[in-house]
Amino acid sequence: MKIGFSFGRCVRDIVIGTVDARDVLVIICATQIEDTSHIEPVIDAYLHRSDYLEGLDRDQCLDVATQLWFSGKLHQPRNFGARPYQARNHQIWADVLPSVVSKNTSVLEAWSTYRMLLNLVEDVPEGVK
Repeated sequence: MKIGFSFGRCVRDIVIGTVDARDVLVIICATQIEDTSHIEPVIDAYLHRSDYLEGLDRDQCLDVATQLWFSGKLHQPRNFGARPYQARNHQIWADVLPSVVSKNTSVLEAWSTYRMLLNLVEDVPEGVK
């Protein structure tokens, strides 16, 4: 399962097949779409941006955006007066890590080590090994 951090870029990745829409848990986005009538103008604006949807099929983009809306997968903090979350390093997707349900000591230790290593690596500047 994935969490997305950009409406336009997430729609792009789904349309081009990089991400399967069924694997999307939620997209936290800076858009302020209040009802389905707002989807089309947002998509139309993004179709002219090379970093969003430029060159993609308009109908496919609208279809994906509408599916995301009706499946309840869009979380838009601006609709509630809050600032949208800004992912680090222009991150578009994050994988949702599974919860460890095992009580096995080896599994719990491996999980703890994995999380520690992930945090250490994520804080290392690019190019540093």
